Parts: sequence; structure tokens; C-alpha cells
Amino acid sequence: MVYHLKRAIAEDIKSLDTFLTSGIDILATRPQTHEEIGEAYRKHEELSTARRTMLPLLDSAEQKNKLLRSVAGGGSEQLFHLQVKMDKFQNMVESHQQVLHDQTEVLKKNLMSRIQSFHQDIEKLSARWNQFKPRDRDLEDEAKLSDALKTVRDRDQEVQEFQKQAQKLQ
Repeated sequence: MVYHLKRAIAEDIKSLDTFLTSGIDILATRPQTHEEIGEAYRKHEELSTARRTMLPLLDSAEQKNKLLRSVAGGGSEQLFHLQVKMDKFQNMVESHQQVLHDQTEVLKKNLMSRIQSFHQDIEKLSARWNQFKPRDRDLEDEAKLSDALKTVRDRDQEVQEFQKQAQKLQ
């Protein structure tokens, strides 16, 4: 009976330790993109749900360990370290939500800055176009017509690049 009790405690400890180690690793990562933030929110929810099933397992292991100590005079010393790890994990779960919120705000500010810079670049392009766009008198001379065509092509290429940037910002 003592052997089975020790084995059950060891299995519970292993399951809990594996869960806590992977959970702490997940919570320690700091998402950098909005896709990573979405994934982090999903993982946070999964960990919160799994935590509710792991707490009874920890309580059960502690009960078994208490029984083992009363029967055999000694128990598993790993449960104390596991409890410390569980406390660390719970603190990380609670602070992770704030980390995600803060990171979301940072990404919003970065995006707003990029959008503002994009608008300034568009205004510059517009000003250059208005300054150098072909005039009717330029279309009469073949050399000027060639230069005007080159200008139009250059500006068209810039507009296409800005369209790509606009799609990335969306």
C-alpha cells in the first residue's frame, strides 16, 4: 500500500511539474505582433482552464502525502517545491493579462506612429507630383514628353509601393 501511495504521489508530482513548467515558459514569453498577442490570449485562457483542474490534483497529492507521512513516517519533499512553483505560476497568470494589455497598447502606439508617417509620406508624394507633373506645354516637345513619361512612371511606382504599405497597415 505504501508503494502504491508513493507511486501515486510521484505521478501527481510529475503531472503537476510538467504542467507548471510548460505554463511558466508560455507565460514568460512577451508577444511582439498582434497575431502573437491573439495566440497569447488563447493560451492564457487554456492555462486558466487547466489550472482549475490542476489545483485539485495538487490538493490530492498533498492529502496523499499527509497520509503517507502518517503511515510510513515520511513523505515526498518535492511537494513543497511544487507548491512554490504553483504560487509562482498563479502570480504569473494574474500578471500575464496586464502584460498582454500593455503590449497591445505598445503595438497600438507603434501602429499609429507608422500611420502618421505614412500620411506624411503621401503628402510629400503629392507635393512632388504637383511640382513636377507634366504640363500641357511639355507634351509638345518629344524630349520633354519622354521626361514627362518617365516622371509619370516613377510616381506610379511610388504610388504602388504606398498601396502595398497601406495594405500592411490594415
